[in-house]
Amino acid sequence: MGILSKLITQITGALHDLIDKNSDAGRTARQGVRQLDEQIKKAEESVADVSAELRLMAHNRYKANGDASKWGAIAKTAAADGNEAEAVNAVHRQVQAEELAASFETHVARLSPMVDQLKGRLEGLRKVKIEMQNKTSVLDARSKVAQAESRAARALGNIGTAGGGVDFDRLEENVDREEAKAAALAELAHEKSAGNPDAKLADYARREAIGEKLKALGLQPTVAPVEARTIQGEKNAS
Repeated sequence: MGILSKLITQITGALHDLIDKNSDAGRTARQGVRQLDEQIKKAEESVADVSAELRLMAHNRYKANGDASKWGAIAKTAAADGNEAEAVNAVHRQVQAEELAASFETHVARLSPMVDQLKGRLEGLRKVKIEMQNKTSVLDARSKVAQAESRAARALGNIGTAGGGVDFDRLEENVDREEAKAAALAELAHEKSAGNPDAKLADYARREAIGEKLKALGLQPTVAPVEARTIQGEKNAS
């Protein structure tokens, strides 16, 4: 029983260590998922902001190109009408619009790859989050299994250990003592009754009555009634 108890204690301790490690790993993993989720939210906000800026630049480029086309048409019309001043002014406005459109084009060309990279990294973060969530689920499952094994080990350790806290050896010793005391009291009572002449005389008288009834039935008495008369005679003489 001692070896079994030690073995169970060692197994239980090892399971407790495993649970602690798994619990720590599970908490760490969940914390990592939460932190990654925060990063993903920030990345989504950044991608949304940059994408909105890119859309605005593309819209401004489209608008600038449209303005350049309009001013170009105005310049042609003014030149055809011989309105040199208006034609020159329209050409200036056309060139400014073209320059603005070119500037937006440059920024769009530079920003578009960056937006694509941000979206790619965001997608990568999402995949990492899914992977971490799966691993966390596995750790939680392993932790629950370890806890169940620990409970089973503790239950096994409580089976057959000292009868649930009852010392049967001591109880048996108490019963032996009580039996010995009862036997001693019975012996004393017998000795006391043997030394009591009234009790002994009554016993002999009972035997004589039994013997007479047996004789009346034609049976042989099993106890000699003379002892009763002898005792009675001794009592009368005294």
